[in-house]
Amino acid sequence: MVVISFPVYIETYSLLLYRLGFEQATRFSQNCLESTNLLNPTEKQYLEAIKKVKQFPDQTINIVDALTAILANELNIPVWTYDYHFNVTRISI
Repeated sequence: MVVISFPVYIETYSLLLYRLGFEQATRFSQNCLESTNLLNPTEKQYLEAIKKVKQFPDQTINIVDALTAILANELNIPVWTYDYHFNVTRISI
């Protein structure tokens, strides 16, 4: 099961749009819609992510990454990433 939160989906779309152009961003968007489970986090999950960021003041963990950690923990699924911050948050990679 591949799960992508809407914040990650939007962040990735924007990055592709600005770096690679409309066609690549649109292709990514369509592939996600066809082959992944898009997850819309709750307000509670966003607030938990903000709390998690505050637990690591010496790290540059952003709220989207903290939210990903919260969701992965709740769903009991690993995160597919090369970002070392997920090791800091003790999330399964």
